Amino acid sequence: MRYLSVLCLFGLFYFNGNAQSVIVRRTLLFGSGRSQPALSDTRLLHQVIDSLRADGAVAILVEGHADSVGSRRTNYSLSRQRAVAVKKDLLRAGVSGSDIRVRAWGPDWPAADNQTNAGRQLNRRVDITFLVSAASKEPPSESREIAGDISDLYA
Repeated sequence: MRYLSVLCLFGLFYFNGNAQSVIVRRTLLFGSGRSQPALSDTRLLHQVIDSLRADGAVAILVEGHADSVGSRRTNYSLSRQRAVAVKKDLLRAGVSGSDIRVRAWGPDWPAADNQTNAGRQLNRRVDITFLVSAASKEPPSESREIAGDISDLYA
């Protein structure tokens, strides 16, 4: 588990070549053998995107996963199809293609035990991480009023 945490941190820094801050993480689940997200998940994803647009430049990492049922080649392909389907939804929502990175992991990084139906369901997923680059954060505007003391907030 510690190895996975280190790998995830490395991936976040490697993703765009500089330090980034995670804003939001979302996971979309898929049916067995399916590569299209549910309509309700797509709507939720669009709401997240709309709320993040106010925050400025956002980079998105889309990681497809699969359970271990079937051949490794099929599961890798299915995880890629899932990630690409989510990327297409993001593009339709108006996100720039250069802001989206797609990775397919197949069955290599399970979130749960593949020996149970419930575990396999959790492994058929796409993890979406919304990031803000440290370089893209703007300094606070001089026109913003900053309270010097907490008592000012209650006044």
